[in-house]
This record gives sequence, structure tokens and C-alpha cells, in this order.
Amino acid sequence: MRIAQVCHRYYPNEGGVEEHVKEISERLAKTFHVEVISADMSSDNKDIRYQRSR
Repeated sequence: MRIAQVCHRYYPNEGGVEEHVKEISERLAKTFHVEVISADMSSDNKDIRYQRSR
């Protein structure tokens, strides 16, 4: 299964939503393909992906 999470900002930005989405993504990636889509282009991490190949 492929899962996309969409949020305004993402790690390494600090905040409750950013941390929540990061933790959920890391846990889901143990079983599924996860991609996080963020509107914030200012972070240093342009391509963070948590995925597990099957």
C-alpha cells in the first residue's frame, strides 16, 4: 500500500504537527511505502522519504 501524508511544514521545522507527521510516517514506513508532501520549500531536506521495499 502507498500512503501520502500532506502537511504545511515538515521536519526539520519544529512544531507539534511536524513532529506528529514525522512519527506517524516513520512507523507506517515499517510496513508501507510512505511519502510526505509539504508546501514548505525552505527546509534543507528537499527529499526525505521513509519507505520499505517489498
